[in-house]
Amino acid sequence: MGLAALSNWLFNFALGLFVPPAFKNISWQTFIIFGVLCFAAAVQAFVLYPETAQKSLEEIEILFSKGGPRPWKTRPGDSLLDAKIAQVEEERQKGELVGERLGSVARSEGAEG
Repeated sequence: MGLAALSNWLFNFALGLFVPPAFKNISWQTFIIFGVLCFAAAVQAFVLYPETAQKSLEEIEILFSKGGPRPWKTRPGDSLLDAKIAQVEEERQKGELVGERLGSVARSEGAEG
């Protein structure tokens, strides 16, 4: 954490020293430099960092492992946990429907007997 704070201060200091002479010497073209750097940062984030929104810690570990999916193929959601929960709820609903059918069959057999 200390290294991150140090690097933040150093880069802000370097920008403070760089920007005034850059505006004086190359004026509006300075924005092209920053625009290219921002575009490169966006490409880097898209290519190198997978989406971790709505994922469990175990799934994030898989994303960053050596055999994990490519970052540009990930998206928010699609959690394995959500899929398992949906599967359990679906099985439970089927079980309730089967239980209701068995109960109605047992009641109809009891009424006949």
